[in-house]
Parts: sequence; C-alpha cells; structure tokens
Amino acid sequence: MDNPSRTNLCEADLGGANLIGAHLSGVDLSGVNFMGAHLSGAHLSGANLSHAQLPGVDLSGADLSIANLTGANLSVANLTGADLSNANLTGAHLVGANLTGVGFRRANLAGAQLGLAKLNGAGLQFAHVEGAVFDVWPDSLPDPISLSFAEGLESLKFSESPMGLVKLRNQFRDLGLRTQERQLTCAIRRSELRRTRWVFSGLLVPHGACRFMVGSSNG
Repeated sequence: MDNPSRTNLCEADLGGANLIGAHLSGVDLSGVNFMGAHLSGAHLSGANLSHAQLPGVDLSGADLSIANLTGANLSVANLTGADLSNANLTGAHLVGANLTGVGFRRANLAGAQLGLAKLNGAGLQFAHVEGAVFDVWPDSLPDPISLSFAEGLESLKFSESPMGLVKLRNQFRDLGLRTQERQLTCAIRRSELRRTRWVFSGLLVPHGACRFMVGSSNG
C-alpha cells in the first residue's frame, strides 16, 4: 500500500482475509467486517476501527496503539500481547476476549464490556475504565499494581458476578492500597444496588458519596 494513512476501506468486507503482519496504520477501517480474518502481528497504529466486526479474530501481537476502536466488536478475539496503548476502546465489546499481556497504558476503556475476558498480566496504567463492565474470573485478573493507577475504578460494574472485583479489592487491601480498595468497595456496592433495582431516590449510592468514601490518600 503506497500511502496507507490515506486509504479508506470504510465498511469493506475483509472477512477471511490473510492480513498477518499487514501494514494498515492510519487506515480508515471503520465498520469493516473482519470475521474469520487473520491479523496477528498487524500494524494498525492510529487506524480507525470504530464499530469494526472482529469477533474471534486473531490479533495477537498486533500494534493497535492510538487506534480508534470505539464500539468495535472484539468478542472472543485473541489479542495476546497486543499493544493497545492510548487506544480508544469506548463501548467496545471484549466479552470472552483473550487479553493476556495486553498493554492498555493510557487506553480509554470507558463503558467497555469485559465479561469473561482473560486479563492475566495486562497492564492498565493510567487507563480510563469508567463504567466498564468487569465480570472477570478471579483467575483472569490484570496486574493489580498497574490497575491501581487506572482512572474510574469506583465506577466499574459487574452484571452477573462480583468475584473478580472482590478479589481485586482484596489484592489492593493486601498491597496497602486503601484508596483503591475503597473505590472497588463502592463499585461493588453500587452494582449490587443496581441489580436489585432499588432505583428510587436515595438508595443508589451517588458518585459524591463514593468520593467521600474513597478519601484523598492511600493511608
């Protein structure tokens, strides 16, 4: 591709394509169908993959730094060892995805669906996780030290089981990270209240109350 940064493949059908190691940095791939495609080791830095269909796709080792993956479907995809630093994954569907060892440094995961995803060894330093659904199994959790630097821990959610969040909270406690422990306590309580549909005034824990609970230091 002579000038890939100017290439527009918006809503193209690339299902089943062999794109292993392909150079697609900066390309407009919004809404593209990649089902059955092979993208391991692909260079997708700065690409626009908003609302792209990538369920079950092999993206292991891919460079997706600074990529726009807003609303993308990455359910059950293999992203092992991929670079997603500074990527925008707002509202992305990552249910059941293999995110082992993924670098999410400064990525935006606000509202992302992470149910049953494998996050072992994933780095989430300074990532934004506001409103992300975090039904992750206790044996598939990210590195707690890196997660302690993430923004929006108090607004993480669970839809079915709090087990992953509870274990993370306990890890924060054991590491002496009291602020993060309180943030996850608040997140768990809010999700529990939401699940019981106590929606009338005063029963849902307001954000202001969580800030009060969290306090201003890790002491």
